[in-house]
Amino acid sequence: MMMVVMIMMMMIILPQVNILINHQAHPHHHIVLWPKVTRR
Repeated sequence: MMMVVMIMMMMIILPQVNILINHQAHPHHHIVLWPKVTRR
């Protein structure tokens, strides 16, 4: 049960962290990344 919760948390948190890192590194890229995230 805890394993599933951990995986769910990772799946939700990691993309957001990735977007934040990309936003800081390449501010114009986050506009391109959002449609990909919302489409899935």
